[in-house]
This record gives sequence, structure tokens and C-alpha cells, in this order.
Amino acid sequence: MPFYTCHVPAGFLTDNQKGDLALAITRIHSDVTAAPPDLVHVIYNELAAADNYTAGEPSVDTIITGHIRAGRSDADKQRLLREVAGAGAAISRQPLDTIAVFIRDVPPKYILERGDIAPELGGEDAWLATHERTRAARLANNPTAPRV
Repeated sequence: MPFYTCHVPAGFLTDNQKGDLALAITRIHSDVTAAPPDLVHVIYNELAAADNYTAGEPSVDTIITGHIRAGRSDADKQRLLREVAGAGAAISRQPLDTIAVFIRDVPPKYILERGDIAPELGGEDAWLATHERTRAARLANNPTAPRV
């Protein structure tokens, strides 16, 4: 349900660095919010040199935007900001002042995942269990169904 988009200059990160940053973001989000890692999505958008500007000039800044379920404390959101930025700087080996992170609150009622509206904070385990049972039943009834 949390969805982090990483806008990076094209070719800026290796595939291994992308994987390391995705794991770091997942761990950080789960540590800070107690949300299950199974719900954390990380997507990369690579930007051509002519597609990334800061102050009207070409830029190699990295911008990470996290859409998270509303209801988290300001302290938790600020911790997410700092830790995600720190991980981005460490993994990319770039100065911290080249990393921007934004957190946006989204009410759970406006998030659809796995065919259902997202649970309120604290309801993740039951929600995941229900969806795992549904997935297992679908696979049992249709062995050729995609195993995603």
C-alpha cells in the first residue's frame, strides 16, 4: 500500500543499487510504521538529462515521493523523511543535499490493492490473511493461474 517513487537521472543507479535502495525503503517503512513489508512498493523512474531540473538548471538530484496511508504521526513521517533520504544518499554515494523526499498522506479508503480497499492502520495482518486465503483458494481451483 505504501508506494515510493524514486525519480533518478538515467543510468545514475546500478540495478544492484536500485535493489539495495528498494530493500532499505521497505525496511525503513516497516520499522517506522510496523506495516508488513509485503505491502511496500518501490518504483523507479529514470529521467533523461533534459527531464530533471532544479532552480531552472539541469540537475542530478534524486527525488523520492512516498504515498502512505494517512494517520501516521508527524514524528513518524519526519523519521521516514530522514531515514529514506539517508539511505538514498548512502546507496547512491551522493551528498544528502542532492536527495529530496516527500511524504503524502492518502486516506486508506482511496487505496485499492489486491482487488480490495486498503485497511485502516492496524488492520493489515487480518487484511493480508484474508487475501492470502483468497489467493490460495484461487490457485487450488485453477492450477494454471498466475502465481503473483
